Amino acid sequence: MLDRLPLTLVVVQPSAVSLSNVVPMPTRQVGPWAWADGTVSNLGMPVIPEYEWSTPSAKLAHHSATDKRTLDRIRLRFIMSLLVGAGPRPRDCTPRCGTIFHAVGLRTFPVYRGPGAIATRFGTKTGHRWNAYDKWRGHPPPPSRYNVRAPTCPTGAARAGARRRDSELITEADTKHALECIRREESIAGTALLGLDALRVRLRAAGISVSRESLEWALSGLLAEIVNRELAAREGDACVGPSRGEDSAATARGRLAADFNGNDADREAWSCLYYRYLAPHSLQMQEIAAVARPGMPHSRKHIGRRIERGIRLLANALRDTERDARSTLSAGSACPRHNLPTRRSSFVGRERELADVARLLIGAPLLTLVGPGGVGKTRLAIQAATAQVDRFSDGVWLVELASITDPSLVPQAVAAAVNVTAAGGRPILESLRRGLSTRQMLLVLDNCEHVIDACARLAATLLAGCPDLRILATSRESLDVEGEQVMPVPTLATPADAAPILGDEVTAYPSVQLFLQRAKAANAAFVLTGDDAPALAALCQRLDGLPLAIELAAARAGTMSIREILDRLDGSLDLLSGGRRPADPRQQTLYGAIQWSYDLLSEAERIAFQRLSVFRGGWTPEAAAAVLPGEDADPGSVLALILQLVSKSLVTRVAAASGVRYAMLETIRQHASAKLRASGDAGDARRRHQAFFLKLAAESEPLLDGPRQAELCAGLAAEGDNFGAAIEAAHLDDAAAAAALRLVGHLARFWQLRGRPGEGRHWFAAVLELPANAAPSLARAKALVGAGELAYEQGDSTAATRLVDDGLAIYAAADDRPGVAAAQRTRGKVADAMGDYTGATRWYEEALAGYTSLGDDWGIAASLNNLGLLALRQGDTVRAHDHLSASLDRFRRLDDRWAVGVTVSNLGDIAETRGEFAAARELFAESLVIARDLDDRDGVAYALTSLGNVACRTGDTVAARALLGESLVVLREVETAPGIAEWLEACAALALAEHDAQRAARLFGAAAALRDDIDAPLAPKDQAARSRALESLRAELGEAQLAAAIDIGRAMTRAAAVSAALAAVAERPGDGSRG
Repeated sequence: MLDRLPLTLVVVQPSAVSLSNVVPMPTRQVGPWAWADGTVSNLGMPVIPEYEWSTPSAKLAHHSATDKRTLDRIRLRFIMSLLVGAGPRPRDCTPRCGTIFHAVGLRTFPVYRGPGAIATRFGTKTGHRWNAYDKWRGHPPPPSRYNVRAPTCPTGAARAGARRRDSELITEADTKHALECIRREESIAGTALLGLDALRVRLRAAGISVSRESLEWALSGLLAEIVNRELAAREGDACVGPSRGEDSAATARGRLAADFNGNDADREAWSCLYYRYLAPHSLQMQEIAAVARPGMPHSRKHIGRRIERGIRLLANALRDTERDARSTLSAGSACPRHNLPTRRSSFVGRERELADVARLLIGAPLLTLVGPGGVGKTRLAIQAATAQVDRFSDGVWLVELASITDPSLVPQAVAAAVNVTAAGGRPILESLRRGLSTRQMLLVLDNCEHVIDACARLAATLLAGCPDLRILATSRESLDVEGEQVMPVPTLATPADAAPILGDEVTAYPSVQLFLQRAKAANAAFVLTGDDAPALAALCQRLDGLPLAIELAAARAGTMSIREILDRLDGSLDLLSGGRRPADPRQQTLYGAIQWSYDLLSEAERIAFQRLSVFRGGWTPEAAAAVLPGEDADPGSVLALILQLVSKSLVTRVAAASGVRYAMLETIRQHASAKLRASGDAGDARRRHQAFFLKLAAESEPLLDGPRQAELCAGLAAEGDNFGAAIEAAHLDDAAAAAALRLVGHLARFWQLRGRPGEGRHWFAAVLELPANAAPSLARAKALVGAGELAYEQGDSTAATRLVDDGLAIYAAADDRPGVAAAQRTRGKVADAMGDYTGATRWYEEALAGYTSLGDDWGIAASLNNLGLLALRQGDTVRAHDHLSASLDRFRRLDDRWAVGVTVSNLGDIAETRGEFAAARELFAESLVIARDLDDRDGVAYALTSLGNVACRTGDTVAARALLGESLVVLREVETAPGIAEWLEACAALALAEHDAQRAARLFGAAAALRDDIDAPLAPKDQAARSRALESLRAELGEAQLAAAIDIGRAMTRAAAVSAALAAVAERPGDGSRG
């Protein structure tokens, strides 16, 4: 086939031709190929219509073009000659090489000779080189001579080398590799030197596109130019006449011999390098040795050392050339390196994310930043891309896709950004692949979600054919392309809910920093005060740390206070509108940002998105199936819907101890909730939600006092917000109110076990006050007794007595024996706390009898525990130990770890009362471990306080400080008044042990006042210890000063008393004043 194809040679006599005076006939640019019909390539140079140049110095040599129709269909590889000199190209300078265009589509390697010489090299099996001008004599070589090696895919090592951008990393091995490829007529596409910026500077300065072929050609010219330049510098006056490229064989030998007669080692090195690798008539080692050092022994070794020296010199020269090119690029004299926008507002936080992007772009060809609308994907991508500009020799190019509605226009948008045009009727995507195949570039595709399939096809095509291309995409879902690395973009960190917020602390969070910067931009007079810090922390939490939401809220700082903004946000996102006018309309309101994602959902996804908004704090797939329409929703299809919403960044996956959960950001959930209300399905979804969590609580309650206690408590704790939402659904109708009443009754034990009495009492009050739940019923009785139990836990004996008595009356009227026994035991605990030990004994014994008649082992064990603790408070440690030991045995058999922990702690109290401090320490430590395992915060606080007491009584005040300080942290969360009173008494004992009598007296007074407030007098055993402490203080202070100090303590508020005690814990003996 090849021997029947015509060969077209375009011979350019460069003696009179320069790039500036070649004026083509009217043509049109279509891409990297040139056709005989006059179309031209995006290399920036023309193919002459009808085979004529418009300059008189160019002529056409056409051989065997007998079939014009065939010739017109032949694709012509077009590479224009290029100045290969250092520095800017003079306008009047002419090319130093000729070029042959052959019509069979074969590789072309220009030979760098002097003006007027035209040649091409064709590699053969023997490595013989053909010179078109000298050897062909007007006839092409036989077909067997066309065995030109096709460009090969660079190896992994070569690609790694090609990506090395630092000019100081150019090695002698790189240089030798390129020279060997040129000498053997092989493709040099895999050499590391193709990554040189110097090549791209030269090509672009000449208006030629950077392709693999043009890089090879430019590299060959660059190497030859450097060597010739160095030789010319060393020839001096001898450098006259034609250049070495025009040497005949005889002249070349003469010059080589002259190079070795000047006693210049560098000249010899450059000469050997030239005639071995770059000369038109390259020589073998023995040929060079025979000419350069005739008759000298071991001359080949000498020539070898000179060539090694030359390669080293050439590598150094390449480094200098590269540095010059980098300076040219940085000065902007070549072409723009990016089209990234300049941001006028500051970039806040994200240091870790920026580092992650930079790290992942090293190994991942495609990195997709995913996240919900408004999370800051675009801003992060642009900031990260800006930092990468110097790393990519062909720059960083942003393609904004938000305004594109037709997916077929995505390739055109990319082509326009990177300046690639379609060629020869090829699809634009194929032209892009060819045009970017040799570019080392970072492509940023912003907002891919609405054209996700088109972006995926584009990325897959480009990455398959462009080894040095990197793509950074932003989307609300992944592109799902091979080799893709997905990086979720988190919201900004916000202050933790439970952390105390101070003015200096709150500004450490990126979400707060963003608000403050944008607020000052909206109102130059804005200043954050200490009083505003908690409100600002709550505001950032309320907005989930979502940057767009925070910026929109900060824009209101010019007209509203932070508290007013926070109050206005409750239940509505309408306030978050009116962003800066130049912004994308989607980003001017938070509603618009979320609606953009909503509009891309299918109908099934929209229904799921709406109904899942009834959950708070997340959900499990089983819970989701309960609220979606259909009586028997398929779990598999439900999970598939959830995962689709996860992939679109509307739902997030949350790792939890109980397994994988799913959740929505609160801002997104509110949007979905508004859609649900508008659909008219809100009532049905909320009833389904309430029914699911009522069933969950009912099934869990009887198992909470068994071996699955820790597991079930953890699961119920994870659903705390959902239980709240289910209870709030009581306002839907009477049926929902009744369901809510049953729900709080089932949760009472859980709230007690987890040390959450305040939370439980809040929900009990909300449900018990509903008119629909006013009628006596067993559900109401259970709720009343449960509410009384939690009131007792908080030290509110008056409310506890009223609630439990009301519940007991309903149980008795209904003859509900289990309910009566439970109410009697709770009533005994309240009497015990109030110091009514006779009444407490009666209630406990009646409860024990009831549980015994029912055969309720747990109730029997609990009643024995209560009786043992009551005996201890009365000072009867023997009877207390007997009851508590019997109770502990039963609880261990039942595997109720919470009850075991409580009973062990009570046994520790007995050991401490007896002065057995080692045993007490061991028992309290065991109790602490159990409480922490179960996340029983009340139990943790009590165990820490008890250990602090033991440490203080044994003289280890340092350990006592640490334990009491840790206890206070937990007590502030639990807020149980009896626990605070016991802690104040422990701090008073610590102050007394450290001889701080004034502070000790004040703290004893504060604890006594708190006990009076909650009607919880000291037990007799504790009264004896306090009397001994007061006698010690009286001896040190005197009666008058002691009474005055106690009165000061009694007058303190609870907060002031805690602060005073905390100072005692924080200070070491001798620190600060003791007044």
